[in-house]
Amino acid sequence: MTDTRDVTIQELFSLFDLDNSGHISLDELKQVGPVFNPNWANEAVCTAAFNDMDLDHNGKVSEEEFKAFIINHTKDMSDSQFNMFALTTSRMIRGVRVLNPVPVPEEVSSAEQRLAKAQQRKEVALELFNLFDLDHNGSLSPEELKEVGPVFFPSWQDAAVCEQAFQDMDKDHNGNISDDEFVAFFLGHTYDMEDGQFEIFALSVERMIKALTPPTSEEAVDDG
Repeated sequence: MTDTRDVTIQELFSLFDLDNSGHISLDELKQVGPVFNPNWANEAVCTAAFNDMDLDHNGKVSEEEFKAFIINHTKDMSDSQFNMFALTTSRMIRGVRVLNPVPVPEEVSSAEQRLAKAQQRKEVALELFNLFDLDHNGSLSPEELKEVGPVFFPSWQDAAVCEQAFQDMDKDHNGNISDDEFVAFFLGHTYDMEDGQFEIFALSVERMIKALTPPTSEEAVDDG
């Protein structure tokens, strides 16, 4: 394994370790594990995966145990595939962490503030989801992402890149992107943005999508 992969796995471990305790608990895996493997949304499947990782059966997963699991899971990936896998997983987990911050006892007030801020960002993400959802059916299709996705990422003008992004977001592989999947991706992508940067970014995306799409009949009447 290359040094780069080693560092990347360490970074992923720190994201799974929600309370920064130095190990991953079963509760932590249940919370963010489905980002890694959608099947882990099933509690029994997630518990079985946890037991597989917990090689010394002490009720928690160490960094070395996590590393061994990831190495085995990604051993057949090329470097580019691994990098895409790690980037997508990282962004999605960051989205989950924004939505579900883990309070530290001595920082309850700041945790409450972060939770309020996370809720505000979630509401913005849902508003953007509604703009991406051109046919208003409650999910995003590959065609919708191809049409308005380049506003979010200019590189998505490339059909192959956009298709890969769609597959990365579609965590349950059902052929469409739910609002929860979109929100997790969006919040993961904007995790490191300051509030001002986030607001400008979200407003820019919103305006550009509106410029690309014709107004609905109700919007046209309001404008009139």
